[in-house]
Amino acid sequence: MTNITPHASRIATQPNVHSALAARNWTKQEIKTAIDRYGVRHVTQADATTLLGFHARDSGLWFPFGHGYGQLRHDTVAPKYINPNSARAAPTAWSPTGNIDDCDVVTEGWCDAFIGTQRGKINVAAVAGVSHVVSTLPANGGQTVLFDADGMTNFAVMQQLIKAGRHLGGKIQLILLECGPKAGCEEFFNAGKTAEDFQALLKDAVSPRVFLERWLAFLLEWEQELPKNIASLDKLYQKIFELAYLCDRNGETLSAKIERFVQLHSKKWIGKSLTLPQIRNFKADAEKPYREQEAKTQLEKRKKAAKDSVARGSWAVKRCLNEAVIISPTGQATMAPSGAIAGQMEVSWGNELKYRLDFNSFYAYGRTIPGKWERVSEREVKELIQRELDAAGAEGFYGLTSVESSATLLAQRVSVREWPTERNLVPFKDGVLRLSDHTLLPHSPEYGFTWQLPYKYLPGVTCDPIIEWLRWAVNEDETVVQLIRACLKAMVIGRPDFQRYLEVIGGGGTGKGTLIRLIQALLGRSNTVSTSLSRIASSRFETSRFMGKRLVFIPDADYNPTAVDVLKQLTAEDYIPWERKGENADYTDGFSLEGWVMVATNKEVIASDHTNALFRRRIPIYFNRVVPDSQRRSLIE
Repeated sequence: MTNITPHASRIATQPNVHSALAARNWTKQEIKTAIDRYGVRHVTQADATTLLGFHARDSGLWFPFGHGYGQLRHDTVAPKYINPNSARAAPTAWSPTGNIDDCDVVTEGWCDAFIGTQRGKINVAAVAGVSHVVSTLPANGGQTVLFDADGMTNFAVMQQLIKAGRHLGGKIQLILLECGPKAGCEEFFNAGKTAEDFQALLKDAVSPRVFLERWLAFLLEWEQELPKNIASLDKLYQKIFELAYLCDRNGETLSAKIERFVQLHSKKWIGKSLTLPQIRNFKADAEKPYREQEAKTQLEKRKKAAKDSVARGSWAVKRCLNEAVIISPTGQATMAPSGAIAGQMEVSWGNELKYRLDFNSFYAYGRTIPGKWERVSEREVKELIQRELDAAGAEGFYGLTSVESSATLLAQRVSVREWPTERNLVPFKDGVLRLSDHTLLPHSPEYGFTWQLPYKYLPGVTCDPIIEWLRWAVNEDETVVQLIRACLKAMVIGRPDFQRYLEVIGGGGTGKGTLIRLIQALLGRSNTVSTSLSRIASSRFETSRFMGKRLVFIPDADYNPTAVDVLKQLTAEDYIPWERKGENADYTDGFSLEGWVMVATNKEVIASDHTNALFRRRIPIYFNRVVPDSQRRSLIE
């Protein structure tokens, strides 16, 4: 931080620099060192204005700290140091060696630091104000904070001294009052004190806590009611407890000393001692903002610590439960009731998390696939609540009961009975196609899509190789080709109202499997489900697998008489009862199939349905041509 000014020899010849410093009892050698080594100089009013960043009232002496920062002492107007504004230069500390770590003492003012260094035989750093210690010096440097003699009578100074001492992890001392009411290092040495006196003064420096106790003793003896910058006794007592909290957060001994001080001081100035409850109210009021801030800091640390835990989860949390978690000053987490947690979850997640009453299930929007609602288990929703609580800093402070009750209340808050359906829209990976005008719309949870085609919408793309193969497979019958394409379109756009199903009949090697795989690729495997008539007939849980699917595929079908009724329901838009294993059955509404049924068989089978209701719904497609091995190819590729 050493600042050597060019042309120092020329500046040193200026009599106003010499006379101003000589008037302060500086020796010729001290003046020469200040000018030649540290760049102290006289500046004009215009130069002073530039250095300060605002209009200077007069010319004066410039004491540079470094990095453009310094102090100006006017020649004729009030003898007060003037500092640059923050826009011109940021405050910094000055060291006689250029390194703060070399200094054992820090004081206010360049001149006091310089004289303390020169005459006290110890490196003294300077700040432009005692409040600058915390902002300009590194923490835990161990320096002693040395301030003017009037520190005892000015509360604002006292507060900053204790904060500075705590920040530095050092000690505090004041210049002796006998050197003058506002004496600094200059006045100390001008009063005839020696380097040995200076070092003895510093040796008597004490910790912030002991310094506070010295101040209390001074206030009891002082024949003045209030120090400067304190408006009332109530405010004084509260502020003293505040300083005690800064010195020793849980110092019961110090608190007891302050309680005794307040009793004695109040008796001296108002004629009677305040009661302990009154005094302890001052303590509570003083500590409240600090403890609240500590709680916030601790909460932020807990949130940061939970970052890895949250990242491991299967949900992208929204950090929506910050207001539901409060960390006390003792480090304990207090959580809002489950109802409040559920309410805050609804506010943040209500558009992307619903509970379908028709399916007794939670559905989440865009969790793994943008634009798609997908069923999530109650266990997954409980995980979401836990991850949100972890992100809010409550990890380790909640139990299963609070999570389960929050999930239950959330289900009731986000319940829906009527799920939106729209047949004029088809969801692709990159948007939603409106069929009426072939406009691609952005995804939205309002559409309610629980399925999605696994590719982007590409207008104008043809499927000539597929059509060519279909023609070959159905003996060049163009009507059958178009019939198959119509069925595929009905599967894509969702037209169960046709009340028909596709039955593909053919022997081995005729292309039935190829058609099935093409349909699965068209619809997406996740949108299709494979079953059998025997499973439908034997398991009451099987139909629950069909919910939300675009195609129910029954390969190699042999008609099972007991499954005919279910097939009728599947193809007639009837409500189908469903049940999941391990979950309560809900037969109130059931569900109707949103897609189609496709049956594949080697030979035409006659059902035992004497009403012929099912056969009237079938669309039979016959594959009779066997594909030679040499001509087989991957149509999907």
